[in-house]
Amino acid sequence: MTLSASTHDFFSRFAFYIRRFSGWIARAGFGFFVVFAAGAALVATTFIGLLIAMAAVFLNLAVRVTRGSRGSETMRESGAGFSSSAKAHVFGAQKQSQSKKSSSGETLEAHKTADGWVIEPDA
Repeated sequence: MTLSASTHDFFSRFAFYIRRFSGWIARAGFGFFVVFAAGAALVATTFIGLLIAMAAVFLNLAVRVTRGSRGSETMRESGAGFSSSAKAHVFGAQKQSQSKKSSSGETLEAHKTADGWVIEPDA
């Protein structure tokens, strides 16, 4: 006569519940991993965004300090940086006759002709 374990045996039921519990733990573990990975990606992109913003602020300050130390132009005259006035230039448009000083100290005059813009030394 051959012996076989019955389905109502304690160890069979215990093994069944262990397999079921380990399957549930595997699914829950994968879910926690997905949530953790999404959170880590969110924190990493936020950190990188803050670093880029800080770099932009420091570059803006460096430009202001560098141009201020040379004494050539102020930020408002050069059109760089943030502009809060209503006189902001749109697409780089400026007055037709606007003179600026070059770095050597001589004054230049710019005017528009039929062929385009011409820059000449101011007499």
